[in-house]
Amino acid sequence: MKSFRLKNFKCFEDTGEIEIKPITLFYGKNNSGKSSALRFLKMLCNTINKNSPAFLFERDYKTTVFNHDVKLNIGFEFSFTLP
Repeated sequence: MKSFRLKNFKCFEDTGEIEIKPITLFYGKNNSGKSSALRFLKMLCNTINKNSPAFLFERDYKTTVFNHDVKLNIGFEFSFTLP
């Protein structure tokens, strides 16, 4: 994976492109979203591994979507570099 981007997920309205390198560090103040970004990747892996037809959210959509606004759609993008 070269990069990923999250939209309307937890504290992120739009992360912009987050580039992934061989060593990637997430650092910042408490409650800035470091764990949320990593939790998203784990939730996505769990969804794929369980062959789930729907994206698995931690508790419910309202606690997962940005500003608890259930009218918003959560979005994500990935980019890959092929060998």
